[in-house]
Amino acid sequence: MLIVDQLLNQYGAGEFAVVPLSSLAVYILRKVKRGVDGCGGETHVVALRKGSAFALTDDKDIKEMERRFEEFDKHANKNATTFIAETPLALSWHSESRKRKPKG
Repeated sequence: MLIVDQLLNQYGAGEFAVVPLSSLAVYILRKVKRGVDGCGGETHVVALRKGSAFALTDDKDIKEMERRFEEFDKHANKNATTFIAETPLALSWHSESRKRKPKG
């Protein structure tokens, strides 16, 4: 559950309309399915409105969205790695010179 909590805290701030919130849900579910043993399977989204109106998603639309999010993550991860690697950390190097005893 830690990964879910982290993702909800990271991406769940703010007020969203149903469509953007549904996309966010697909993104978070995709990350959880890839990062948590035992999670997986198909993703289905059902949106409800007050009264009796509801909306369903098509499997091919979810799969395409997950594919697009996969590409996004590849680029985001590469950019994050580059940023992290290019952020310098001051290292204080120390060396210990040892006097070698002459062989003899």
